[in-house]
Amino acid sequence: MMDKIYIDKINEIEKRMNYVVDNWEFDPQISNQEIRFVLCAYIHGFYKNKKVKKLAESYSQKIKERRRLDSETILTALVSALIVGEDLLIYWNKLKNRIEKSPITEKSNLIIQLLPILNFNILKKIGELEYFKSLLEYLRTQGEELIYYWACKQIFLEKINVNIDTSKIKNLKEYLLWELITSEEYENQKESLREKFIPEILNYKFERFDLVVFLMYLFLKKNRIYIFTESELNRIIKKEVMLRINKKVWFPVLSSLLFLLIKLWSIESIKITYETHGQILMIIVGTSFLYFEERLPPIELPVKRIKITLGQIGEFMIVVPILKALGLVSLITRMIP
Repeated sequence: MMDKIYIDKINEIEKRMNYVVDNWEFDPQISNQEIRFVLCAYIHGFYKNKKVKKLAESYSQKIKERRRLDSETILTALVSALIVGEDLLIYWNKLKNRIEKSPITEKSNLIIQLLPILNFNILKKIGELEYFKSLLEYLRTQGEELIYYWACKQIFLEKINVNIDTSKIKNLKEYLLWELITSEEYENQKESLREKFIPEILNYKFERFDLVVFLMYLFLKKNRIYIFTESELNRIIKKEVMLRINKKVWFPVLSSLLFLLIKLWSIESIKITYETHGQILMIIVGTSFLYFEERLPPIELPVKRIKITLGQIGEFMIVVPILKALGLVSLITRMIP
């Protein structure tokens, strides 16, 4: 079962997102960045709030009334226009101009903030694929390798050979990016990193829906992290052990009994009663019930609504013929008053 803490973390993030959607016009503490990441979660298909489209429409209308727009507002207007279906080029050209004129640190930040918004089809539509690739290469030269790999996988759907020393992953943002870009072939490395960072994710406290929380939300939605309690783990182990016992023990026993029955039936000189054949059949059926116990549903008795498994019935069907053959059934019945 999926751990409750894991579900609670998703609900905690979505609670903040719902608050942003409902109160962005009234709460001055809600930033353009928060609105933008909520819109991005929607276009990625993980956040299903139907009010988001109305938010995008209202935001787009509000922005049109402004003469001057800062970078954060342009970025948010761009994703709003994408949801509403408006022309993107107005905001894209403004943003492109800002990127080219910005100093190194601000330029890198603008490109990073742009990544969750775009996809291959959008870039192709506006004819900016090559330009965007140059922006990614710029990020790579600035030491933003994880961001670069993530963008290549998310936007260009490229299969990437991630050549990064996992011991250098020091913070939650880096870990989340690494998780989002790696696949099954990195499972051995993921185990040690998850031991370190999953508790940090589940205990992460936030007041704003920023880039780290956005990446966390994508990670939690895309991955199925299973955390087992001791009792659940014991149950899984018991089930696996029983399946292996069934294959190694009960199948040979069942086959041997079936072979014995066929041989006895075919030998005419040996007189075997129908009762004996019936007892052997009971043992075979009982063994079959034991063999398939894990796959067959339990039976609920009407008395006190007690549930018994077919494996328990199978055990009874095996024991009774043996007791009968030993002559103990009549002895037991005489002992019971």
